[in-house]
Amino acid sequence: MTVMQGKHLRRAAVAVAVLATIAVSGCAQKSPGVAAYVGDQQISDRQLNEAVDGVNAAIGQESPVPRQDVITAMVLGEVSAQIAARKNIVITEAQRAAETNPTLLNIPAAKAVAFDLADSLIVQQKLGSEAFLAEVKATPVEVNPRYGVWNPDTTDGSILNGEAGSLSQPAAVQTP
Repeated sequence: MTVMQGKHLRRAAVAVAVLATIAVSGCAQKSPGVAAYVGDQQISDRQLNEAVDGVNAAIGQESPVPRQDVITAMVLGEVSAQIAARKNIVITEAQRAAETNPTLLNIPAAKAVAFDLADSLIVQQKLGSEAFLAEVKATPVEVNPRYGVWNPDTTDGSILNGEAGSLSQPAAVQTP
């Protein structure tokens, strides 16, 4: 091998390494401690953990509320707040309380999740289901892939798919 061939191989190897790094970094969240981005707002992992603990403490069931259900409620609450702001919809504490399970009101973290759900119901009632869904689709949402894939186009009612959101695919295995 000549010196020129060796230099070209090294440059090619460096280029492949750089491209691989760029490709892998595309899978990472903008910030590792963020559970979701809704427009320019963030829901942190800490907020999610507190909300999950609060809801579970409030309902006191043996089986905990799935983390995916809580993050879905939190994201929909923030999406609804942004829609309400865009559409000049006022949501009162009384409206929220009327739509909320009273069991959740005694623990602040659970109350916040309950109010997120109430906000989404209130905004949907004000706009109608089709207009609300169109507004949800128009709101940029990015959920950390470890919590699932945000898909407002789903037909099964689960707007946050529980499957991992990784873009990685298993490598093909060659048999001898």
